[in-house]
Amino acid sequence: MAIIKGNDKGKFDTENYLSRSEASELLSNARKVFRVINTGKLLSGDDEKFATRGDFVKAVYENFPLLERAEVAKNARPPFEIPKHKNSSYVERMALLGILDIYAGDKDFKFARPVTRGEAVDIIVRAAVISAGV
Repeated sequence: MAIIKGNDKGKFDTENYLSRSEASELLSNARKVFRVINTGKLLSGDDEKFATRGDFVKAVYENFPLLERAEVAKNARPPFEIPKHKNSSYVERMALLGILDIYAGDKDFKFARPVTRGEAVDIIVRAAVISAGV
């Protein structure tokens, strides 16, 4: 079982943004593929709106509960600034675990920016690998 499907043309298109409904489907599939037994919340709201980075990170964290117990390296620092936001704690925790290294080139974390398909898969796979090691 794949965690994400191609678009109508059969292409994966890593740079396309995820809708909230597609992001929820991706998380649901990932829970099955990685055998995560959890009832974490999926993304809610208008299904056709884009999933934002901040909301997606929170949803991944809630759907991989072992991330809470994962050990953070001493002296670990996020690779970017984390502005105050309702999802700051989730972003900080996942950044310290190295899950959000894909955003290391950014000066600060862009909570409201839509998440791409490629970013979403990268984040989920990293979260699953770290969860498996706990």
